[in-house]
Amino acid sequence: MIRWMLTLMALVLVACGDGDSLSNTQSSFTDEWFGGDVAPGSASTEPPGSVAQPYDGNEDEIYDDDLFTHEAFIYGEAQVSPGTSFDGMSEFWILHYPEDGDEEVLCQATWTLSAVESVPACEGCSFAFLVRYVDITIVTDVASSCEVGGFTVAEYDGEEFTFAYRDEQLLELLDGEWVVAGEASYTASNSTLEYYLEGSY
Repeated sequence: MIRWMLTLMALVLVACGDGDSLSNTQSSFTDEWFGGDVAPGSASTEPPGSVAQPYDGNEDEIYDDDLFTHEAFIYGEAQVSPGTSFDGMSEFWILHYPEDGDEEVLCQATWTLSAVESVPACEGCSFAFLVRYVDITIVTDVASSCEVGGFTVAEYDGEEFTFAYRDEQLLELLDGEWVVAGEASYTASNSTLEYYLEGSY
């Protein structure tokens, strides 16, 4: 969301250079925010930060959709004038879906995306900006879930990232190469960019 985020974390580096080709390399948002090994069965039975328990069932059941209990993602939107301005906001969420009852918000963080400068866009891109994350606020944090999910104010406040938009995708510039960070849409008539960066937890 894209380092994802969207952001997935301000929109990093300042030129396409030789990185105009799109890579299948995973964005740093998912690398840094959602990375790590999860022991089989632990995600469906343990709260964030607890010690994983052995899983005695059929290993194929680990991948059953019915066992999906957590979701982590970034959602953001911005007013963008290509080559001129980029002003927006992003939210990082971790949700828990218990077997019984309503969904529970384990982590919610919000921040502002402030454009540092417009940068040369990648091939086929509508625009690209170097952006900075500012005014990060932790709205909800149950059992230190935000930190468990890889998000802390100290690490991301003031950080800068380069993002671009092309063909309903948000791209991030990493080591001189543009990689897909997540899904996006841009409506030129009202200058609105929306993006969604999906992770795992």
